[in-house]
Amino acid sequence: MGVMAQLLDAQTETAFFAQLARLTEQRAPTGVRVLLSSVMGKDGAALQLTVLEAVQHSYGECIRLEWEMTHVFTLNETGTLTWQHKGEIVVGLGNIQRELRCNRLINRVLEHLPNP
Repeated sequence: MGVMAQLLDAQTETAFFAQLARLTEQRAPTGVRVLLSSVMGKDGAALQLTVLEAVQHSYGECIRLEWEMTHVFTLNETGTLTWQHKGEIVVGLGNIQRELRCNRLINRVLEHLPNP
């Protein structure tokens, strides 16, 4: 079973996040970084998985690559799972799984990783 199928098949927020966190052990596609951290938020302690994408910016005659945060998955201490992307916040396992089916960047990241 591929990574995406495992995420879509997860039955709990914790199982989903644990599977997602395993991606930090794999080599991401060129131009993508996956970071795992612990953070303190308004709802207390949380685990956070951040996807950064290298984006090209032009400054006059100069071209520069910068890392932009494109996706943030958070599992807080109460078990609430959220996904922030494109200025949207998606809350809850079922809602996130529905959205994942449509998101091309995350699909590109997951497609190119070996099964953990």
